[in-house]
Amino acid sequence: MYEVINAKLTSGELVLIKNKDLESFEGLVFDLDGTLIDSMPIHNKAWLETLEKHGLISSTQELMFYAGISSVKIVERLNIKHGLNLHPQEISDEKEAIFKERFEEVQLAQQVLDLAIKYGRTKKVSIVTGGERETVAMVLKKFKMIEHFPVVICAEDTLDGKDTPAPFLLAAQKMGIDPSTCLFFDDGDAGLNGALKAGMQVLKVDLSAKEIYSEFN
Repeated sequence: MYEVINAKLTSGELVLIKNKDLESFEGLVFDLDGTLIDSMPIHNKAWLETLEKHGLISSTQELMFYAGISSVKIVERLNIKHGLNLHPQEISDEKEAIFKERFEEVQLAQQVLDLAIKYGRTKKVSIVTGGERETVAMVLKKFKMIEHFPVVICAEDTLDGKDTPAPFLLAAQKMGIDPSTCLFFDDGDAGLNGALKAGMQVLKVDLSAKEIYSEFN
């Protein structure tokens, strides 16, 4: 069963998404880029522009493979894949600077945020993102989301990225609940795999689709 959630959700409304009764979870965990905000096209443009300056012609398809992983780790993996020696932090900083210049193009995914706000009244909610804390803080401030997410795990908070259990286990710890009682929403396979490894259930998000939530296998 799938219910499209277009309007603001009322507190008493039963929500079933792909046969997942959201009332049955103690915590809901959300990715940020591509899930709570429609920002991936801007991130990808910033990546393509930055990498081209340094001699690497990439593609949106290649970049989406790394969606959810921190910028520094993306550069490290691109170095290995393409036999390059790009400086991870310098390239990351350059890419983030371009993203910030285009930040006003980013749109809020109101449908997903409404879901988080509804359940934040009675459940634990958090964000797990591969974004750097400075950029994440800018996003939360712009869209007035700070008050709705008492727990926000960023790239700097764990040594390992979103393709590992580490950030999800930390989020569950800070929420004070077991990861097995959590449902994680993300547009990127890396984060979905990391959440599964942590014992969470997951739903994939595609903000460009009519039915934005789907199962992840």
